[in-house]
Amino acid sequence: MKKFIQFGFVQAIFLGLVLRFGVSADKDSIDFDELKFTQLWGYTSCLQFKQEVHDQVECRYEDKPSIWSIHGIWPTLSGSSGPNFCTKVTFDETAIEPIESDLNLYWYEISSKKDPTEFWSHEWIKHGSCALQLTDFKTEYKYFEGGLLLRNKFDLYSILKDGGIIPQVSAEGYKLADIKGVIKAALGVDAYLQCYELKVHGTPEYHLLAVEICLDRSLNLISCSTSRHVELTGVTACPEGDKHLIQYSDKYLKYAKTDEL
Repeated sequence: MKKFIQFGFVQAIFLGLVLRFGVSADKDSIDFDELKFTQLWGYTSCLQFKQEVHDQVECRYEDKPSIWSIHGIWPTLSGSSGPNFCTKVTFDETAIEPIESDLNLYWYEISSKKDPTEFWSHEWIKHGSCALQLTDFKTEYKYFEGGLLLRNKFDLYSILKDGGIIPQVSAEGYKLADIKGVIKAALGVDAYLQCYELKVHGTPEYHLLAVEICLDRSLNLISCSTSRHVELTGVTACPEGDKHLIQYSDKYLKYAKTDEL
């Protein structure tokens, strides 16, 4: 009886870990119904990072014209967060050597002091271990190559520019509804946007930070649920209405040489 009680206690602990953290020894035991392909805007991402580290560490691509970079491909079950860490995998840098130069440009570690492989390893072990259920992402190489392909397919800079939403050195800003409308017109579905809230003399400024584009398991576009979001300090839902305009800034443009643009 004592052994049975002990076994049941261990099972209960394991079940709690599965529900809370997405831990699983079997990748087929945890399901998801959407993939959130998340991109971050360079200037805002650097702004948030430097605030978080109290300006003690440089952003990796500071003072260069901003781009939309990849944050990750996150399998998600609607109405929940995760799953994560679906099966045991290890990160092997040699597996992505053929595309490492592109990853350094478009799927980069933001801290200038960290090895980029730390970020890639984190994304593969936490999210890739679940995404590998799908043929398109079944290996480490295919997961990261898939991210680069999705970024090319959903070129946010061009989508926004074609709709009249362009980065500004000034702080004029755009209505959230206009930004969302441009993305929906291009994709046919609703994306999920997040902002970084910066207090300036006690007044909040909202800077466009993240855009999540959602796909089903067959990589067809779908409208996003809002259950998962970028978990960074100061990150919040972009405010609706006309009271607060959303800044889509690139003040690094003023440092750029003409041939870099």
